[in-house]
Amino acid sequence: MSVKNGWSNDSALQLNYQRPMRNGFGYQIYYVYSRAFRVGGNTFRDNVIYPAENFAPGVLPTGLDTGAILNPSRALNRYLNYRVDTGIPMHRVNFNGIVELPVGKGKRFLGNSKGFVNALLGGYQVAFTGQVVSQSFQVDSSNWGDTNPVEIYKSKAPITDCRSGVCRDAFLWFNGYISPAVINAARNGISGIPSGYKPYLAPINNTPGVANFGNNNVSVPLKNGTRVTTAYSPGPGGANAFSQTILLGPFNWQADVSLYKIFSLTEQVRLRLNVDAFNAFNQQGLRNPGTSDGILSLQTSYWTPRQIQFTARLTF
Repeated sequence: MSVKNGWSNDSALQLNYQRPMRNGFGYQIYYVYSRAFRVGGNTFRDNVIYPAENFAPGVLPTGLDTGAILNPSRALNRYLNYRVDTGIPMHRVNFNGIVELPVGKGKRFLGNSKGFVNALLGGYQVAFTGQVVSQSFQVDSSNWGDTNPVEIYKSKAPITDCRSGVCRDAFLWFNGYISPAVINAARNGISGIPSGYKPYLAPINNTPGVANFGNNNVSVPLKNGTRVTTAYSPGPGGANAFSQTILLGPFNWQADVSLYKIFSLTEQVRLRLNVDAFNAFNQQGLRNPGTSDGILSLQTSYWTPRQIQFTARLTF
């Protein structure tokens, strides 16, 4: 059932520092910390409230007011959906500034230049803007087997992932579930897994060679004495202990830089030339790891590649 009810809370902190233009250099930098929680707001993620009837007995907390099917309670909505909003960065740093290049008349270099030389080489400025931004993600909660504490390795656990048949470097960002059948396997395996690795959440059947290996199928007795194999699922969203576990992903940064100068052709005619570089340092950036296996692939980029444009503007 989908409803329009929802709310959000955000605890935020902003710090700002600004250096006014002085000696040819000025900049501003500010940091924003945001701990945003949400319920509702979009139907694809957290707008669905499942009725209590969809959960197995004993799954929902004792004493939880579940409301009615057509009128679910705020408490049930909170239990199912209230979590950190992964669409809002927890950490963000933005910066911008202007630098006058020390070249030309009265500057450090070519300070005595005049006429054509000063007009050609002096008076250039560089403007820049950029950001450092964090990512976050919700871990997978589709398995129902053994659990272990979440361990964060980040880039300290480089691995080689050959599961596709082509071996590629990657990172094990956290202890996601990796099938024991592929760990250090001679073919199509994964090598470099940290010693002592245990997945934070494994499927119920996690013994290679045993029936239903790698899934959550269980045998259920029926009233007539027969047994049927079916997928274990005590309830939808919120039933799994990891359904609200949010982890920080990689931090990424990039900067845009412009080099420009205004040429005074006459008293009333001016020509401005710009060279603008977007993602000037061509930072690739890292995307979030897989929410289930915890593997961070190096095959995709967070930022788009560097782009450079040249512009001229004539004012008269």
